[in-house]
Amino acid sequence: MVIIAGCVIKKDNKILMVQEAKESYYGQWNIPAGHADETEQLTETAIREVYEETGCKVKLTGVLPIVKVDINGKSHFHVKFMADLIEENIKFDKKEILDVK
Repeated sequence: MVIIAGCVIKKDNKILMVQEAKESYYGQWNIPAGHADETEQLTETAIREVYEETGCKVKLTGVLPIVKVDINGKSHFHVKFMADLIEENIKFDKKEILDVK
């Protein structure tokens, strides 16, 4: 089982998105999200992933429905939180993220 947590961050009626640099998702746009560490709370995962992928700090404000997707016989649970920007400071690792908009 794989658990992925991330955030939908809305500002000025737009959603903050990241463009993936990873080979399997190269060029695709997504919300900032990633795999939860085994001992990590999902809220911590979402906040950490947003920071790692965008450089922004957020405050979680709600949770969206949890989605289960089966990929190659393995269950992936996607947990998406709604979040407000606390600090907008766009910076990212170009090995993982191509762009943030």
